Formats: sequence, structure tokens, C-alpha cells
Amino acid sequence: MITLVYPDQSPKIQFAISKLKKTLTELDQIWTVALKQDVDTHNIIVKNRKGHTRNGVSVEPSLSSEGFQIRHSVREGKSTIYILFGDDPGAMYGIFELCEQLQNRGLSNISECTMNPRFSFRALKFNLPWSSYRKNQSFEIQKETVRDLTFWRSYLDMMAENRFNVLTLWSMHPFPYMIKPKNFPKATPFTDEELADWKHFWTS
Repeated sequence: MITLVYPDQSPKIQFAISKLKKTLTELDQIWTVALKQDVDTHNIIVKNRKGHTRNGVSVEPSLSSEGFQIRHSVREGKSTIYILFGDDPGAMYGIFELCEQLQNRGLSNISECTMNPRFSFRALKFNLPWSSYRKNQSFEIQKETVRDLTFWRSYLDMMAENRFNVLTLWSMHPFPYMIKPKNFPKATPFTDEELADWKHFWTS
């Protein structure tokens, strides 16, 4: 049995925890969620590093934004894995790192580590198929896919899991797809209903 202890106010942490639960289930590990450590089970504890010095766990003072530590202690045959963080992105990336280690090493061989990002800006470039500055048949093929919000949810999830933190969207002037200027109503080719649909897309 593995007890999971984590703050649940953050959407980023909730997203990463859902992946951790899935990973543990795939590895045939039984898990439960609690508000505090259970000395009778293994534990995975996600905790802000401030003031955390209990149980002989060393705390690295040099964590930067989006950084994290994984620490491991064993007491009376029960393992406790700590993910210590300074901000929510750091917690998320630490949980992802633990998931990967669990898949590759197993629970008993988790490696301690301290990780800070080498670059604070880690972006993907995505060419939008409408008003593109390039002409290619592939852009026509992907128009329907790129308008699908389900595609973007999975794409953004993939970015987070691979530690990208910025998405850049590339096209020619995008404003005809966003607004209808009162003084230049013909600047956009869309009806009010079509423009409302585009507004829903951009703001979802």
C-alpha cells in the first residue's frame, strides 16, 4: 500500500497527481490518499520545501523557479519518497520525474535528485493553418484538427509532461479571426455568429 499526501488546491499538482495515480495502477501498486503520512505504509509526500527538515531529509536551499527535489528515506522497512518544491510548476515536474523513475526503476530503486531548469523559456512553435505565412497542402489537411479543443487539451498535456512551458502560435495577422472593428467592419470576412464561434475557440 502506498499513501499519497499532497496539496490539492493547485490544478498543476492535480494534473500531475492524476498521472502518478495512473502510473501506480499500471504497476499494480495499491494506493490511497490521506492528509498526513501513514507510518504503516509506503508514502509519497508532495510538500513545499520551506521549513521541511523532518525525518533527516536534507533540503536543497538553491531550488529555482520550477525546480524540485526528490528525497527518499526508509524507516522500519517503509519507504517515504518526498517531492519538495518551491512553486506549483516545480511540484508538477517533480511528480512527472517520479512517474518516469517508477516506470523505469520501480518503487524500491528511486534515485534522489535535485533539478532546476536550465532555461526558463522552453517553447514549442506551432504554425496555424489559417492566414499562414506558408502555403502547403498539409495546412489544409489539419484545419479541422486544429479547431478541435480536444486536440489542444492533449497537446498541452504533452507539453507539460515534456517540460515545455510556452506555446507560440504562428500565422499572419490574426485579428480578423478575433475582432470586428466598428470603423472597418469589412476587415473581417466572418458573420457575427462565425466570429462568436472563433471567439469561443480563442478564449477556451
